[in-house]
Amino acid sequence: MAVNRKTDSDHMVVVPHTPREDAIRRDYDTWLRDVDNPMFNRMPGVVRAATPTPPTKTPISTVICISVDAEIWEVTMRIVGDARKAVKETV
Repeated sequence: MAVNRKTDSDHMVVVPHTPREDAIRRDYDTWLRDVDNPMFNRMPGVVRAATPTPPTKTPISTVICISVDAEIWEVTMRIVGDARKAVKETV
């Protein structure tokens, strides 16, 4: 089966967060759909970015799921590893 660069990836970065209290009033969902996700989707190495609605019984209210190619995944893991090392060294 051929790989479709626009939809297939073995790697995903999940970014959980809770928007500000006034996010709904400020039309946060529209901003995610019209500005934030398209920005991620234009970035080199990003296969697909989306903001699905998480289950209602989670401590977070929003997640950004970013499927990335292998090169971006390696860079991400290096950054995460460096950040973990820095935290351990300061504790």
